[in-house]
Amino acid sequence: MDSEHALISPEAFNHKLLFRAWFNSNIIIWFTIFAYPLFTILDFIYAGNIWQVFFFLRVFVAIILYLGHEFAVKTRRPPYGILHVGLVLMSLIQALECNLVGIDVLPVFFILFTAIFISYNLIVFWKASNSFIHLLAALVFLSGFQLLLSNHSANELVNNGGFFFFIIAALSCAIPQIRMVSQSKEITSQLELEISNGQLQMQRDRELAGFIHQFFSGALENPQLFATDILVSRPESQGGAYDIVNTRYPWLFLSGWNHRNPVFATANFR
Repeated sequence: MDSEHALISPEAFNHKLLFRAWFNSNIIIWFTIFAYPLFTILDFIYAGNIWQVFFFLRVFVAIILYLGHEFAVKTRRPPYGILHVGLVLMSLIQALECNLVGIDVLPVFFILFTAIFISYNLIVFWKASNSFIHLLAALVFLSGFQLLLSNHSANELVNNGGFFFFIIAALSCAIPQIRMVSQSKEITSQLELEISNGQLQMQRDRELAGFIHQFFSGALENPQLFATDILVSRPESQGGAYDIVNTRYPWLFLSGWNHRNPVFATANFR
């Protein structure tokens, strides 16, 4: 197992990691593009007259994610940049909204903020440190808008969903690290299996090459003995011609030749 670990190249391992990251990122990006603007329904119900502003902001985020995704695909760049941009923009919008809505509906929008973080961390394929950095940025956004707008005090934000948001979001930040560890082990096992299969195939190819070499060497050195050893005539009731039998050259059948090929028999030994 240690030798197989040594044979795994960093390039192959990173290629597999990037493939998994792109797979998960596509789920996040496309789900956000189609689902994030629908959060305007909650804005319309609970946010009052400012729901139009947040509708355009959410559509703007969806457009940015789509353009960033297309750019990353065409330039073959990793998806992490667009994921960071998307989460920062959504955190900024939610932090602003939590500081603008009424105190009575504030828990609804903190729950929405929490759902965004949980959804990201459940799917995203990156290190847990990235999630904690985004959580810290979200807290900075909340504090900054609270100081600028002064619609709610810090205690009101904490007591009406802010503390719940922090605890749940912080716990969800550990999920990507667990996924990274498990996926890395799975990728390593997959690469080890591919290496083992490749080595086994090479060994079989070498053995087959040796069998073929032995076969033709025996035929060239003693063709008469070779012919009598592997060919026997069939009765006329069974079609005549010859059968190749497994006598001194059992490896003949490993080469893939049809042992009931009358063309081979008559062309070489009649």
